[in-house]
Formats: sequence, structure tokens, C-alpha cells
Amino acid sequence: MLAGVFSSVLLFVAGIAVVYAATQVPLPGEVKTDQTSIIFYGPPAGSNQGTGDELARIGTVNRTDVPLAQVSKEMQHAVLAAEDKNFYHEPGISPKGIARAIYVNVSGGELQGGSTITQQYAKNAYLTQERTFTRKMREIVLAVKLDQKYSKDQILGFYLNTIYFGRGAYGIEAAAKAYFNTTAADLTAQQGAVIAGLIRSPNYLDPAKNPGPAASRWHDVVATMAAEGWAPPSITSEQPPPVIPKADNATTSSAQVAYIRDEVKRELMANGITEDQINRGGLRITTTIDKGRQMAAFNAVSGVLSTAYAAVPDLRTGLSAVEPGTGRILAWYGGSLYGKDAQGREQYEDNVSRAQVQSASTFKTITLVTALQKNINLKSTFAAPAKITLPGNYIVNNDESDAGDLGYKDLIKATAGSINTVYVPLGQDIGVKNVIATARLLGIRDSTALEQVAGITLGKDNVYPIDMTTVYSVLASKGVQAKPHMVEKVQDGSGQVIYSGADQNVKQVIPASVARDATYALQSVITDPTGTGHRAALAGGREAAGKTGTSSDFRSAWFCGYTKEIASCVDMFRGKGENKDTLKGIPGATDGVYGGTLPAKVWKAFMDAALQGVPKSKFDPPAFGGLVQDNEPAPTPTMTPSTAPSTGGVDFNLGDLLGGGNGGNGGGNGNGDGQQPQQPGANRPNPNRSPRPAGIFVDPFK
Repeated sequence: MLAGVFSSVLLFVAGIAVVYAATQVPLPGEVKTDQTSIIFYGPPAGSNQGTGDELARIGTVNRTDVPLAQVSKEMQHAVLAAEDKNFYHEPGISPKGIARAIYVNVSGGELQGGSTITQQYAKNAYLTQERTFTRKMREIVLAVKLDQKYSKDQILGFYLNTIYFGRGAYGIEAAAKAYFNTTAADLTAQQGAVIAGLIRSPNYLDPAKNPGPAASRWHDVVATMAAEGWAPPSITSEQPPPVIPKADNATTSSAQVAYIRDEVKRELMANGITEDQINRGGLRITTTIDKGRQMAAFNAVSGVLSTAYAAVPDLRTGLSAVEPGTGRILAWYGGSLYGKDAQGREQYEDNVSRAQVQSASTFKTITLVTALQKNINLKSTFAAPAKITLPGNYIVNNDESDAGDLGYKDLIKATAGSINTVYVPLGQDIGVKNVIATARLLGIRDSTALEQVAGITLGKDNVYPIDMTTVYSVLASKGVQAKPHMVEKVQDGSGQVIYSGADQNVKQVIPASVARDATYALQSVITDPTGTGHRAALAGGREAAGKTGTSSDFRSAWFCGYTKEIASCVDMFRGKGENKDTLKGIPGATDGVYGGTLPAKVWKAFMDAALQGVPKSKFDPPAFGGLVQDNEPAPTPTMTPSTAPSTGGVDFNLGDLLGGGNGGNGGGNGNGDGQQPQQPGANRPNPNRSPRPAGIFVDPFK
């Protein structure tokens, strides 16, 4: 180990010597030119090559150089306190940083930060942001030569004019304007500490976005300022001054482009590409968005809901479409408003990826998949009373449009009619924990809270709409899950691919036979004349499967569905999606928006347009896996002397022997999605009977 360390030190010193001799220090005017990053549509439909038309641009550089004399001393001291308090009386490199670089190189780890201001300037002005040993050596050499060639004041001035402070602001003058609407010369110590604190993580430490972490960082900076004698001790007991709201200077042609742009940035930053690189790195970003299908999404929402939006301005709609099996996002409708409108309404939250919405009965699909995996056959029958009381005094009602007691329904009919009194007990019988586990498998992220109560089947929990699109795409791809992504690839200024969204985990999460059976049941939602989603039937009889969702008191309404080529979801809610924000009084659905009304119409309009010219495909036939549970009691025959048995027998209930799983309970009533009354079955249970027993298994192939 000692020999290895000694060898590495020698190699490091030799490498430094070679790089030192070969490196020339550029003049400040030769600092690399900032470039705007461009976002493109994906390749035209049917092609996987090249890029489509330009979609948006990111990063019109906001920078005005000023001499150090025009930067307040308070601001200068704040930066020194935040980044390098020993700047004026130590060399331009950090011995500790060099030692750490050697150690990390030996141990095979990733290079860390902690550079001096001179090193930071060398990296930001002349080098790339890559974290490699070679780049670190060049940074050190440049820092040494810069320290020899320029004064400390000159280097600090260069640094303050090139550093990125967030909000698209490069340099201290732009930062002063962006955060306090003032000049660098007029910044106070308190304001300077806010701006200096941003350098470490400009996006995350913006006080308008994350006030808690920003305030903590501010206190760290002012504590150092006070300790160094650069500010009075009393500053440490103060609070950070408020910043002004961020001004959105992006030039976008529509709200949809703005939401796509933001989602692209989020995806890139989540995968290690910094906001600084995005804003000025001259990146060429090819998305997965199909221009024709994006237009279809916009036309579907605006065409179906134009009257509704005119009457109810706070109506919110999201639409996302994914290619099953690959996760490529084909279309994205984040909302009708981005920014402020003429009436002062303001909206920046994306209705697909940022808003959390009650999933309502679209979540029943997850319970259905769980039941199928628990060996329950689609032909199993279950009691469907108008009302049922489960253990824990948990009361479940069907939608008021359902005609009382519905008799006994198999899983196909129960899915078509979205029957609560079948699905909630089913969820309990198979185990609520199992339902939650299936939700995670299908794409509901781990950070989404799913309460372990019976009401989970009714979609009482808030979910991200893009996650529900993922759930349905798994069924469309016969059990294969692919993480949704909007970025196909990113090329840097030299044309090198630095990120590919296609590099996602694609895995089989449920058996194909289970996906086929779930699809068969979900087809009935659309094809059954009494199905809650019959309005979503696609043009020309194209095969599709889907599910409606309507939450209690009309807080949200959904339609999620798919063909073999596209899976998509439409979510609707109002305002902030709170209890008081209900989908009532909406033109086209005056009594309340059900998932089978406006959302289903939007979904159909989008899918018909998105699939135009695509040959019709058919789903694979159902497997009818598992065992049939026949919970319907056999009718009691009328006994006559000629038919009565001559000998007695032993009567027993096989269901008592087999038993069933159990799940948790929770409070609250859920609404189904029935749009039309259903005819009760011939054999109806007594409304006062206890909850159904476990069923008798029979041959599923009869």
C-alpha cells in the first residue's frame, strides 16, 4: 500500500510537471464563449434517426462584467467567507485539496470539491466540469500560473464576473439584479451573504425554492464574516433578507413548451448534468416527444375543454403518453397556463409530474393485478351489494347511479362497472400490503405515501399522474416496466453524447399472463355498453383497454388507457386539489365530472389522432389464469318426494376450510364510476347478510 501511495505521488508530481510545461494561461478575454442549449423534438414517427424540429432554447446568457471597484466590499467579503477565507494570504492552490486528489486517485473514488477561488475560476473559465484526475491536474497548474501572473484583486474580479449564481445569472452584477433588483456596488453584507451562499448549489439554495437550506447556508456565511471581522457580531442574530421572485425570461411559444422545457431540465439534473451546463453549455438535447402526437395532445385538451376552461379558469388538466416497453414519453400536456395570465392567475406546477392527485378508481387496476397474481381467476364471482360494512365499521357504497343491489359479478363485470363493493373487500381479502407491493412494482414511486387501509383500492392517496401512466404502460407491454424518460440523448458542444435517456432499466415486473388477463378485464370498461368508459371507444373499433377514476366529492377525475402502441392518462382537478376544490358546475358535466365523461373524451380525442395511420393491433387473448372462486350461493332446490334423496349426507362449506387473506381497514367512503344504471343479477344477496365468505374453487376451464 505504501509503495502504491509513493508511486502515485511520483506519478502525480511528474504529471503536474508535464502539464505545467505545456499549459499556457489564456487571457481573460479568451474565456470560453457561453452557448445556448437547444431542445429538439424527437425523430418523426416511424423513424429512430436524427432529430425533429427545434422545440425550445435554454439559457440566454445574463451577464454584465463590472470591475472589482464596482462590487461592494461587503459582497467581496461574503464571497471570501463562503468560498475561500484565506484567499489573500495563501497561494492559489489548496494543499489539502491536492492531497485529497492524490488519495482519491489511489482509492479509485470520485474527485470532490473544496477548491480555492483561483482553482474555481480556472475550472469555470477554461476547463470542463468533468470530474477526472487529468482535469484536476490542469486546474492546479492553471491556478498556480494565474496566481503568478495576476494580482489577487484581479483574480477575484475575474471570478466574480464568471461564476454562476442561479436564475440564469452569470457574474455578480446579474446576480444582484436577479435576487435584489440592485447593483453589485450597492449590495449589503446581508444581501451579499445570500448571493455568496448560492455558489455551492445555485439551484437548490435559491431562497425562493428552498428557504430552509438557504437560511442555514446564510447563517454559516455570516458567522464566518463576523469571525473574520468583516461584519459586526450582531449580524449572526439577524435573519436573511427576502429575495425578489424569480423572473421567467424564457422565450417559449406556449405553456406546453415551457412545461416540457422544465421537465427536460429536471431529468438532466437528476442524471448529473448541472444547471450551469444546461444554461450555457451549448447542449443539443433530443427529446422523445413526437411533434405530431404533442399537437394531438394539445388539440384534444383544448378541443374538448375549451368551454369548460372559459367558465372555470382554475380547471387543471394533465395528459401524458408513453411508448410501452421503452418508457419514451411521446406527448406531454403539463397545463393550460404557465406563468401569469392577464387576470393575475399564476401557475407553474406541472399537472403531470409535479402535482399529486387522488388516483380514484384508476387504482382498482392495481388491486386487479394483485388479485390475478394471487391466483384468482377473472371468472370468479363476488357479491355486489349497494352498500357493505367491513370490519372496523368501514362502510363502502357504490356510486349513486348504480341501481341498488347488483347481485353477483365476476371480475370482468366488476371492472367494467367499477363496483366498489366488489373491489374494496377483494383488496382486503388479498391483503392491502400486497396491493401496495404491486403498486410499487408497476411504477408508483417509493416516496408516494400509500396508507395501509381498505380505501387504498378506491384511490384515496395522492399520486403523480406520470406514475399512473407507467402503471398502464406495464400492462400494455405484457408486464414489462420501463422508466419514463423525455430525453433521448444529449450532445455537448463537441458533439459527444453525454447522456442517453434510453439507458433505463427495463424489466419484467409481472407475468405476461397476468397482464393479458388484466387487459381483457380493462377492455370491458370500454366495450361493455354499461362500462364506465364506453365513451372512450376508439374510432374504427380499434382495440383499447382502460379505466375511469372519480374520487369522492369529485376532487379528481381520470381516464387511463392503452393500446399496444401507446399508454396514456388524463387527469383533471381544480385549483390546488384540496377538499374545497371540486369538479362541479363544469360545462359538459354540470353535476360533477366523472372519469367516464370529460377525461374519457379527451383521452379518446388524443388517442384517435395519435394513432392515425397506425395499423390496428389486437391484444393477446386472455390466459384466464388462476382458480375460479364461485361465491354465489347455489339456489335451494324445491324438494319433492320423487327427487328427494333417500339418504342423508354431510353438508360443509369448503370456503370455511380454505379461508382468505386479510388487509387493513381505513375510514371514508369512495365513489365508483358507473355512468348508467346496471341491471341487478338474477340471484341477489340479502342486503343484511354478512360480508361474503371465501369462495369455492371450481374448474376455470369449464
